[in-house]
This record gives sequence, structure tokens and C-alpha cells, in this order.
Amino acid sequence: MKILCRYVLAWMGALGIMNVYFCRINLSTAMVAMVGVEKHSKSTSNTTHSQCPGPVEVEGEDKVFPEGEFDWSKKQQGLVTGSYYWGYATCQIPAAWLASKMGFRKCLASPCCWHLS
Repeated sequence: MKILCRYVLAWMGALGIMNVYFCRINLSTAMVAMVGVEKHSKSTSNTTHSQCPGPVEVEGEDKVFPEGEFDWSKKQQGLVTGSYYWGYATCQIPAAWLASKMGFRKCLASPCCWHLS
């Protein structure tokens, strides 16, 4: 049974898209571990909230909030996350130009081989 080149290219494209998607997910997930959990102060007012109530506190247990390695504000976190998206978006046109000049196979295979080494 012969495997056609178009099926190999289709699988390479699907795996490449999946790789980009996983990188995007991992960046958001890693941000929580790098920065930590934001501590919320308890409100003493009698207003209704549209959020679920927090966990029930048990006497004798201390609440531990994990501290992150970086002390980034929300704005800095947005810049880090946004830099991935802007880098991804701006590389689309040069990548399309390279694919038209070199071919899809070489353009997709070269970064895959580069990451393996």
C-alpha cells in the first residue's frame, strides 16, 4: 500500500495547527503558575453577586495561596499573552510568502526538524 504525498501533507498540516493550539493553551496555563493566584479581599457589604460563593472555610485550616515566581500586574500579563498573538498574526503573511516560494512541505518540515534538534 502506497501512502500518497497529499495525505502526508494533510497530516503534517493538522499536526502543525495542533501544535500552535497547544502552545497557546500552555502559555495561558503557565501564566497561572508563573504569577500565582490573585488574593481577593472579602466584601463586608450586603450586595448580591452574580458569582458563585467561595469555598467554605474550616476553622483551624490556613488558606494557602501559591506564590508565583514573577510579580506581574494584570497589564504585564496581558502584554506577555498579547505578544504571542501579535507575533503569530504578523508571521502569517511572511509565512505565506515563504510557502509560495519554497513550497508547503519545506516550510512546515523545517521548523519541525528545528524543534526536534
